[in-house]
Amino acid sequence: MIPAMDCFLPAFLLGLAIFATWSPIQLPFAEDWSPPDHRGIQFQVVTQVRIYSSKTGAWVAMEPKWDSQVSLCFGQPRVFRNGCLHLIGLSCFDADVFGLAIVDAQGLKWRIVPLPANSFSGFIGKSHGHLFYVDSDTSLTTISVYTLSGEIYNWGVCHQDDDCIYWKLYKCSNVIPNKESLEVIGVHPHANLIFIAHSNNQVLAYDLDRQESTVVCHLGHTYHRFMQFFPYVPLLSCLPLDGGIRLVTPS
Repeated sequence: MIPAMDCFLPAFLLGLAIFATWSPIQLPFAEDWSPPDHRGIQFQVVTQVRIYSSKTGAWVAMEPKWDSQVSLCFGQPRVFRNGCLHLIGLSCFDADVFGLAIVDAQGLKWRIVPLPANSFSGFIGKSHGHLFYVDSDTSLTTISVYTLSGEIYNWGVCHQDDDCIYWKLYKCSNVIPNKESLEVIGVHPHANLIFIAHSNNQVLAYDLDRQESTVVCHLGHTYHRFMQFFPYVPLLSCLPLDGGIRLVTPS
């Protein structure tokens, strides 16, 4: 039996199709419009975070305790690492500034870390146990890959949140020599590979070490930016919570 724990349930554990069209019910967040700022602009911000506890067998709802209101970026993945959920959001108290919002599985520790590149085009993923931030906005043909330092999880230390000292440049590569526009859509969990979609309707696997691209597949429809891609998730026979909840396996 797996010990009781607090956790964020991925969409596939809730029986939701991870390859389906994006829907707010796939995420443990509730959102609403913020009051207008000094410019009269409103943001759709996180107003509630819901965490499942296997100790009680129920969802616990709580208000977010980040330093500012956070507006989630559409289509961005959520990464679970070191017992914390990570997501890219826009800080509504500091307009047009993107950050990495972090909350632990008990809802006790909250932090926003500035991104190494203030860009909507950034992408987060986990590989080799590290959290990667991939920036492809500075050029249509290059990418920069950063890793987040483990020091950020030392919650007792006062962090210099106004400085991106917790990011380390991992790789900087010229991805597509023929200057086709690109979009990072995934990170391999166990290899130095990132997956890229670009304007000639191909999905590429790019080797960060060898700086080589391999065509994975051709898209069957016209590619457009902000098209969503989801990683394959195998069907599980039971939920890894208390061993008592099971999914029906199709025949």
